[in-house]
Amino acid sequence: MPMEWIDIAKDLCAGTVGGVAGIVAGHPLDTIKVRLQTQSHLTKRSSILQTFRSIAAKEGVRGFYKGMLSPIISNAPINAVVFAIYGQASRALAGDDPLTPGQQYLAGALAGLAQVTFSAPAELVKIQMQVATRASSQSSMQCAARIVRKYGVFKGLYHGWQLTVLRDVPAFGSYFFTYEVAKDLLSGGKDASTTTLLLAGGIAGSMSWVLTQPIDVLKTLAQSQRFEEHVSTRTLLKHHVRLEGWGFLTKGFGATVLRAFPVSAVTFLVYERMMEFMHIPDADNALHMM
Repeated sequence: MPMEWIDIAKDLCAGTVGGVAGIVAGHPLDTIKVRLQTQSHLTKRSSILQTFRSIAAKEGVRGFYKGMLSPIISNAPINAVVFAIYGQASRALAGDDPLTPGQQYLAGALAGLAQVTFSAPAELVKIQMQVATRASSQSSMQCAARIVRKYGVFKGLYHGWQLTVLRDVPAFGSYFFTYEVAKDLLSGGKDASTTTLLLAGGIAGSMSWVLTQPIDVLKTLAQSQRFEEHVSTRTLLKHHVRLEGWGFLTKGFGATVLRAFPVSAVTFLVYERMMEFMHIPDADNALHMM
C-alpha cells in the first residue's frame, strides 16, 4: 500500500475517533448555545445557568443530547475530509520543511471548505431538533427524512449552507493554525505532554469561535427557522438588528466559548494519541507490504 494512502487512513481513523469524543463531551453546551442564540427578543435574555436549569427541569438529561446522533453519524465523513485534507495539504505545502503559519492556516481553511458538504445538513438537523423545547422521541434520522420528504435535499437539508461556508473556512484555518502555534509554544519544541495537548486544543477551539461567533449566530437563526417561514439572511439580519441591535450577534457567546474549549481539547488529544498509537514500526512495515 502506498505511503500516501497509509497517511490518509491514519488521519481518517484518528480524526473520526477524536471527533466523536469531542462531540460527546460538548453536546450539552452546544444545546444550551443554540437555545440562547434562538431565544425570542420578547423574553428576558437567559444566562447559561438559567438555560441549563430550564432544560433539566422540562426535558430531563435527554434534553441536553437532542440531535447528537446527527453530528456523530456525519462525524466520520466530516473528519475524514478535515484531517485527510489538512494532512495532505500540509504535506504538499511544506514538503520536507516545517509548515509556516500561513501554510497552516491555508491547509485548515481548505479542510473547512471541503467538509461543508457533510456538516451543513448535519447541523441543520441538529439545530432543528435542539430548538424543539418539548420532549420528543423523534430521532435525528427521522427528522432528516421528514425534511427531505417535505422540502427536498437541497432546499431542505442544505438550507443555510452559504453561512456554513462563511463560518467554517476561517474557523478551520484559525483552528489548525492556533493549535500548531500553541502546541509549539507550550511544549518548547519538545514532545507535547497530555496537558499541553489539552491546552493547545482548547485554546484553538475557543479562538476559532471568537472569530466566527457573529456568522454562527446568523447561521443558527437561519437553520432554526420553520421551513414554511424561511426568509433571506439579509432580511433576518435587518429584522434582528431592528429589534435587538447589533448586540444580538453575541448571543450565546459565553456558552460557545465554554463549549469550544473542552470539545477541541478532547478532540486533539484523542487525535494525537491515536496517531501515536498507530505509528508502530512493525505495523507500518506490515502495511508497506500490502
